[in-house]
Formats: sequence, structure tokens, C-alpha cells
Amino acid sequence: MQEQAAYCWGRNDYSELADGTTITATSPVAVAGGLVFRTLSVGEFFTGGVANAGAAAPPGSPPISAGTVYSWGDNSFGQLGRNTTGNATPTMTPTRVLYQP
Repeated sequence: MQEQAAYCWGRNDYSELADGTTITATSPVAVAGGLVFRTLSVGEFFTGGVANAGAAAPPGSPPISAGTVYSWGDNSFGQLGRNTTGNATPTMTPTRVLYQP
């Protein structure tokens, strides 16, 4: 396991493990994107995390400041913070929540 990386396991119907799949994992799998999180919050069909300051941003993303929030998984009720609802396709990797500095 990579030091300081986030890991998730369990049911993954909506890619709530953020490993780019919808395959259930009975052991820890690394969260995609190489982000380092200081906290994770797990819901039944989605996950969110607060990134550490100074973590490397995914290519093409704005720089990560202290407390940048990411979410992934199901968005049927707008729980991912994208100003949308619906879940035609789950968000399979950590994606920055809208309207952050």
C-alpha cells in the first residue's frame, strides 16, 4: 500500500470506492487520482473526502488548497455537489465539488 493514499473497500455498485470500477472489493483498493485525503465520509452509495493541503492535483485540475472537497459515486439526489441530480452514470473517481475557492 502507498503511504498516505486513501483506500476503500466493500460494495461498489456506484463506484463509491473510486477505483474506476463498479466491482465489489473485499480488501482495500486505492482511491484513484493520487490524492491524499485528511478525512473521508462514506454514504451508502457515495463517498466524499477533504484533501490535504499541498496534495498534487489531478492533471488539468485547479490546484488543491486546504480543505478542497471531492466526491464520487451515485448522484441521484445531488449529493455529490455538482449542481445536478440523476445517476445515468456514476462518478467513478474523485471529482472536485463545485463552488470552492
